[in-house]
Amino acid sequence: MGIITRITVLSILAASFVSASPSYAELYQWRDEQGRVHFGDRAPEEQEVQTVNIEAQPEREQLKLEVFPEGFALNTESMNVLQEKIPAILKIYRQLFRLDLNKTVEVKITLLPDKASFNRWMAERTGNPKPTNALGAYLTQSREVGVWNHGSQEEVLSTILHESSHVVMAQVSPYAPSWLQEGMAEYFEMLSKENGKYVVRPIPESAARIQYWQESKQLISLRSYLSIPEAKWRTMAHNADPMPYTIAWATAYFMLSSETGKNTLRRVLHDMEKSRRWPSVEDLDSRYPGGLTRMDYEFFKWTQSEMPAHQYDL
Repeated sequence: MGIITRITVLSILAASFVSASPSYAELYQWRDEQGRVHFGDRAPEEQEVQTVNIEAQPEREQLKLEVFPEGFALNTESMNVLQEKIPAILKIYRQLFRLDLNKTVEVKITLLPDKASFNRWMAERTGNPKPTNALGAYLTQSREVGVWNHGSQEEVLSTILHESSHVVMAQVSPYAPSWLQEGMAEYFEMLSKENGKYVVRPIPESAARIQYWQESKQLISLRSYLSIPEAKWRTMAHNADPMPYTIAWATAYFMLSSETGKNTLRRVLHDMEKSRRWPSVEDLDSRYPGGLTRMDYEFFKWTQSEMPAHQYDL
């Protein structure tokens, strides 16, 4: 397949597109009998008034999404899904965590035809020529996602959503720890739209692994998991150990399954924005009602449940 011309997609999370040119709202100014100045959008009867023009600022663009096909392109249906789901991911992040509401988030996606092209793309950006077996990658500083044609359109799209979640969260919450970054990226791989609502269902393989570990008494406690140092977590993940990723997904899904969990994550993330550091196990212990002892009890109980889908009305 030949090189395809660059495609640029701009998505704005608003009810409709707004003009970049300024608009004006009419406002009236008058003085009462005591000489006090008043303003209002309706002119009082039998009162000398002045018209004041207030320039209304154009609505801020919330998401800039760019797609660069380089020897591989998504079909029209997949592109439509991409344009719909990535703005939805951003909106769900902001709805859940109420972070960084005024910033324009950027996601730049490069589509590559094969693993060799992907490895060259990575080497050019990271300076590391070592090949990788990854299906995709994200680069925080440049806000880029690279994905190669590793399977069906659905499989490639799932990888794009995963990596795009990383790029979005790195912008709305740059101090989020690896377990939360990865847990949310795995979470959004399963984003779908059903009957006008966005739905996230459990990853079948991950849910089955969690339940097997729980039944065979191999499931690590959240206190132990959240105590793993960041560097060790990354080493385990890079060595293809399934535990870091699976528990990351399970922790995120568990926390987002209740208002208690959502509120805890929201408070911890807001604390991070102030302290500019990753949350410690003590932070989570102090934020979760009943502490990590209670959180572990409810987590183990949740692993034995049906793990219902989550719905978002955006």
